[in-house]
Amino acid sequence: MEPGVYDLTLYNGDCQETALTAAFTVTAECITPTVTFESDSPVELGQPMHFVATVPPTIPVTYAWDFGGPGYGIGEYTATPIYTYTDSSVFTVTVTAKNRYCQATVTAGQAVEVTCYEPEADIVSNSPVVLGEPMAFTAIVTGTRPLTYTWDFGGPGYGSGMSTATPVYTYIQAGDYVVALTVEGPCGSTAITEPVSVVISFQYVYLPVVVKSP
Repeated sequence: MEPGVYDLTLYNGDCQETALTAAFTVTAECITPTVTFESDSPVELGQPMHFVATVPPTIPVTYAWDFGGPGYGIGEYTATPIYTYTDSSVFTVTVTAKNRYCQATVTAGQAVEVTCYEPEADIVSNSPVVLGEPMAFTAIVTGTRPLTYTWDFGGPGYGSGMSTATPVYTYIQAGDYVVALTVEGPCGSTAITEPVSVVISFQYVYLPVVVKSP
């Protein structure tokens, strides 16, 4: 029964009735909810953060979340929202639990952290190669995604995968070259170089084998 003032109608056995106006009042006891929440902070930028609010199970409540920073999510009016921040920092998250009837509110606040790491990189290749053979590169990179790759192979040629971590490049002239790579991420960039060689052909030197008689 909803809170309010109610009339009462009485019946006897002869089907006679009488009405009592404002005979009784129904009230809802205002019990202030207690609310706490947990999260899987810290998370890396771009990864979703999960929240779980806890209130006494006998109190019907609604939830309103303020995640304290830019981003997007789902379930922001439930006990278990998921939020993805679009910036890295320490944010103060609050959840407000509201009673159904008496509108008592309580807010719990908590700091959460979104981390972001500058990229660090290294280059691995199959240098040296013979002129005309493709040279394969692999950028070994750590850091917060997404990442972009800009390669400069230092000499004439052609290739594929030029904006990825694993390009393949074929030089059209023999020589020693310096390959440069720039990796950019949401929290910084790094630039590295690596020397490589392209040869006309591999030279093999055969040494005479001297066998001594016993």
